[in-house]
Amino acid sequence: MSQTAVAEKLHISTKTVQRWSNRTARRIRAELLTDLAAFLEVPAEQLIKNTESFKMRPHDPLLEELLHDSYLQMIRATDSWDGYLRMLRSFQNEDLPSSQALGLFLNMGIATLHVGQMRASRFYLQKGHDLAVTLNDSKALARSHIWSAFREEHAGNLSIALLHLEKAQSFLKSTSSYSLEADLHFCYGRIHAHLRNFHVARIAFRKSLLISVTRKLTTRAAVTYTELAYLQFKFGFYKHATLSFQRALKNAQISGWAHGISVARVGLNLIHSIKANTRFPQLTKNLMVANTKVDGRLEDLLFQGALLNGDIESANKIVLARIKKSRATPLHFAYAILDAHILSAKNPQNYVLRESLLAKARDTLKRNGIPAV
Repeated sequence: MSQTAVAEKLHISTKTVQRWSNRTARRIRAELLTDLAAFLEVPAEQLIKNTESFKMRPHDPLLEELLHDSYLQMIRATDSWDGYLRMLRSFQNEDLPSSQALGLFLNMGIATLHVGQMRASRFYLQKGHDLAVTLNDSKALARSHIWSAFREEHAGNLSIALLHLEKAQSFLKSTSSYSLEADLHFCYGRIHAHLRNFHVARIAFRKSLLISVTRKLTTRAAVTYTELAYLQFKFGFYKHATLSFQRALKNAQISGWAHGISVARVGLNLIHSIKANTRFPQLTKNLMVANTKVDGRLEDLLFQGALLNGDIESANKIVLARIKKSRATPLHFAYAILDAHILSAKNPQNYVLRESLLAKARDTLKRNGIPAV
């Protein structure tokens, strides 16, 4: 087709099309990029010039092992994200083949997310996405969007997270990755759990579980059962939550996920105490607190137990630790502030919460359409 025909179709000047052809255009409006992509019948990402270039080099066998999904599941089970991130960073300055550089960027994006380095996570996930576009790798594009969705969820940008999942879904159609599909449903469930859409979240978690259990992805199954149990507990479905915590415990024991074992045991004890109207036992021994800034399930359950016992001092220690831990993740920070507000309301003489923090927490929830309950 001629440049004039393209210009007429998009209602722009021929000179603009010439700049595109000569690669001298410095920017393009988002809506114009969308129209151009639709006209050419290609993804918009394919039209954007990337700084990443294609490189052919011998693969590094050690890095290949570190990037393998089974190794990542082991890191998830042991919560050793800091050490994993240090290992990955040692490869940053090496001249890697493009396919390994792609895996390195994506896994560094995942690791930095778990240790609470939100800006670094966005940077590495974007670099991975750009290289995936260059390589036309649908599986990597789906993975980059799924983990970008996780990042935006933790950052308190649920609408953006949902957009990432929509894009990931489109790329998953052209690839067959059961683990990515399980992660997609899991992230979708987490987002709707925040929005208190119980039935939507439950269905998403069950879809993720169906894949994880069928494919014997035990760590993923343990994580998802834990999230489903937590959802059911929050909504007061204690019978269902008990069953889910029991299954989470079984899968966590099989996969060796120590933190998951702790969460499941605390959850089961808490539900028993609530149903039997007895004191929550002080489970302080052998509890594995997650070495990650984006998982506060154990602390939240222990906080609920302290409130059940009327132990305001312990509840205050727990919520202060949660506030400190979650400063990099606005959504979790907002939840911790609201729990601190509960304490200050119960004991206003000893616990005072700054109104500015409470206003910030409520604004975060309101911006995402989350009921402040």
